[in-house]
Amino acid sequence: MGTWTIAPEAFDSPAAAVLWRAYYTEVSDRWYQLHEGRSTDPAELERGIAATTGAEFTPPGGVLLVARCGRACRDRRNSPAR
Repeated sequence: MGTWTIAPEAFDSPAAAVLWRAYYTEVSDRWYQLHEGRSTDPAELERGIAATTGAEFTPPGGVLLVARCGRACRDRRNSPAR
């Protein structure tokens, strides 16, 4: 079993940017699929992502926590199915 770590992450870090984009895209696409039967327009998606400052994830009022799985998780994920 892999070891998980959970640690604060700066909102402007590369890892946070990737996670925020994935989260925002999924939530936005779900809303548009439900209400308009389509995915989010790419330009609208970019505007929404860029408009987020991350202030709600900055101390003292907030924090962004990122969970990471150690090497054993990566090794298991890359190994052939048993």
